[in-house]
Amino acid sequence: MSQSGREPGQIRRVDARRNRAIVIEEARRLALLGERVTIPRVATGVGLGAATVKRHLGDRRQMEQAVADRSAALLWTEIVKAERIQDPLDRLGTILRILANAQADARCVSTGEQVEVATRWRARVIAVAEKAFLQASGAGLLRPDARPTELTTHYEIVQALVAGGGSRLLAQQAVTQLLRALKR
Repeated sequence: MSQSGREPGQIRRVDARRNRAIVIEEARRLALLGERVTIPRVATGVGLGAATVKRHLGDRRQMEQAVADRSAALLWTEIVKAERIQDPLDRLGTILRILANAQADARCVSTGEQVEVATRWRARVIAVAEKAFLQASGAGLLRPDARPTELTTHYEIVQALVAGGGSRLLAQQAVTQLLRALKR
């Protein structure tokens, strides 16, 4: 044990975790800007050497996996916060907007890893949206003939919009239109 009371190397491990997080965020930022994500570009963006970035993330596939995992974690954090919104219609709208943003972001990153993560999370997120839908419906805030299956259809419409080059703005407009159509 050192004089600081820490085990040798403990500080480096904390620095390494912080550096890894910074590197992943830079790779994610570049992808969301639609730029080519390479180890040298990420390294330049965070002020580290390419060898250091490679040590933190491994090869390109591992970097893509790390970005996809980070995106999924951020998505779920936003969903959990949205579930705390008291008004059922506001909760539904917020969840749908989060989902639409995630779909647009996945298009930007568009790696095999991101698509796999998005597919894995799709059912989970739609289940949360359906729960909010049923709560809003139960509170009498939605049309009596509105059905939760409209959420899956909406998801597929937004997916087609962003796959065709649509942006977050276009995805958000689709959510606004759906909410208008669902309201009483």
